[in-house]
This record gives sequence, C-alpha cells and structure tokens, in this order.
Amino acid sequence: MKEEMVLTKEAFDRLLGWLDPDRELAARKYEDIRLRLTNIFARRGALDPEDLADQTINRVAHKLLRIQDTYQGDPAVYFYNVGLNLYHQSLRSLRSRLELPPSAPPVHNETRHACLDQCIGQLDPVTRDLALAYYSEAGRSMIEARRELAERHGVTLAALRFRMHRIRGQLERCIDECLRKGESG
Repeated sequence: MKEEMVLTKEAFDRLLGWLDPDRELAARKYEDIRLRLTNIFARRGALDPEDLADQTINRVAHKLLRIQDTYQGDPAVYFYNVGLNLYHQSLRSLRSRLELPPSAPPVHNETRHACLDQCIGQLDPVTRDLALAYYSEAGRSMIEARRELAERHGVTLAALRFRMHRIRGQLERCIDECLRKGESG
C-alpha cells in the first residue's frame, strides 16, 4: 500500500468546506461518512475498519484540490469509491504477505489438507467447533449462520470475525510448521 498520508488542519478544513458550507452540517456529514465507511469495512471483514476509514478520508482530502472544482454529485459517493479501492488494495497487500515465496517448491493439496486436519485436531474442542461452524456455510446462508453463531457465543459479529482472524493465524502458523517438518522429514 501507499505510504500513510497525514491529514493537516488546512486539508481537513478544505474537506469540511467541500462537504457543506455550513461548518456544523459539514461536521455531521463527515461523521456520517466516517461511520458508514467503518461499517462497510467491518462488514467486509477488514482487520482494522476504523484505520481504513481514516486512510480513506486522508486520501480524499489529499485529492481534493484536484477534484473539488470538477466533481459532480454527492461527495459521500466519492469517499465510498476511494474506500472500496483502498479495501481491495489492502486485500492484495495481505494476500501477497501470506503467499509462499515463488522459490518455494509447490505443496500438494493433499499434504496441505493433511496438515490442516492435524492442526485442527490440536485446537481445543470449543475453538475447533467454532472454527468448523464458522466455515461450514457458503453464500447467502453463510451470513445468517455467522450471525447466529455470534449470538450463540454472546459476541458481536465483529468480535467473532476478530476471534476467527486469530484462530486462522494460529492455524496458518501450525500448517506452515507442519509443511516445513514434512520437507525436512
């Protein structure tokens, strides 16, 4: 991803002026846009939705001098489009960090699946059941199943996603270790 942009007071004032000439209305619009961006990123499973929302706002503020005279329409739409692009960029960055280096020998799916089964078996029963239930559905039914799973565990959907992120990390480390042992053994 690009280097982090910092929002200066001048850029923030210009941004508020673009949102609405009335400073109070502009502040409300700003808060609404930030909240909506945060919710969009959270629903998509972003690791840090608030940080992505702030990065989006900073990017829009930095582009504002170039676009404010020519942009037509609701500024919120521009924020959402920049946010969507930033979200996709963050996914590409995350994927590239998780992929095996090109020089690594290809791993057969059977070996990877065997390691996954072994690592799932090492989880405590509650965590194992949670992970299996979390990934048991696909498509539209997945959304409802995960919502019910969060309710059953007495947590929010965001908390459930965060917990699953930690479990996935634990499983990925275990699988990597298993694959390395398989190469040397």
